Amino acid sequence: MNKKSSFLYRPLFIKHLLNRLVLSGFLVLCGGQLLAESIHFIEAKKHFDNEEYLLAMLSAQQAVEEDGEQASYRHLYGVILTELKQFSEAESHLRKAVSLDPGNAEFQYRLGSTLLDQSQAAMILKSMRVGLNFSRSEGIDTEGLQALEKSVELDGNHLEARVRLGKAYTDQNRFDETLIQFKTVAQKAPRYPQIHSYLAVLYLELGMAIKAIQELTTEVKYYPDDAMSHLDLGDLLLQLAQPKLALKHLLITEEKSPDTPDLHYALAKAYRSLKQPRKALASALKCVELAPESLSPRYLLSQLYHQNNQIDKAREELKIADKLKNRLTKTYRPPKAM
Repeated sequence: MNKKSSFLYRPLFIKHLLNRLVLSGFLVLCGGQLLAESIHFIEAKKHFDNEEYLLAMLSAQQAVEEDGEQASYRHLYGVILTELKQFSEAESHLRKAVSLDPGNAEFQYRLGSTLLDQSQAAMILKSMRVGLNFSRSEGIDTEGLQALEKSVELDGNHLEARVRLGKAYTDQNRFDETLIQFKTVAQKAPRYPQIHSYLAVLYLELGMAIKAIQELTTEVKYYPDDAMSHLDLGDLLLQLAQPKLALKHLLITEEKSPDTPDLHYALAKAYRSLKQPRKALASALKCVELAPESLSPRYLLSQLYHQNNQIDKAREELKIADKLKNRLTKTYRPPKAM
């Protein structure tokens, strides 16, 4: 090749090489300019993707020390710190990322989620310290909510932001606004994990049981191996006096997640409704074995013993249940947190 042809082809070779480096992740485009990614940033992403959060944190920290004005470095470091529940430090780095690139929907989403996680964790600690239960709405950080709203405004296809925003609205009992977010996600991505379960819980809150069943039916259609979706559908069918249909889904759950206390509690009720007392009693006993400190299974077991003319055992279970009632224990089947 002569000097002239070499001169003409060299820019094309350089352009091709740069494109390959961008595609392989060693260079990034920022404002139309090519910037080399820190090797520590690349390592941090690799560790983060492998859920090696402590190693990821160390690499991300080094990347930020090298260049604290790179929004992507700050963002990744903040996300890693959030995974490690280091909310205060995560917040400072995510705020910096947003200040460097306020139009980035992902940065807004991560900041909003972290602020909400931080406020909810603080509320739980306060609740444990004073021995009182606070409303979930008290764990909603106003600035965090606004950041999520900004994220959705910037990118209507950021489905994670829509789901997190919908959950926050739910905690504030803003169910109509929750419905908008969840339905939008379901329309844009019908197979988005758990979105139909979330919609089912919301419809139950709004008193729309039939719609709730339709959503849970859709969820198990898309995810037939999801044991908890089958359990939720079985539970709901039981509440609607459909024990035979409920049992079908509960037995699927038993195949996939046999050590779930809620499952055996539901099975006991289903078998009782279907006039199968021995199976009902066996399921109630299994539930008590798996969750001995839970109150509702003890009362159910007492009732089943009584129906089987085992009066002494019924009284014994009732005594245990009454003792448990006087303790500060977890609700056996709390409202499903979305």
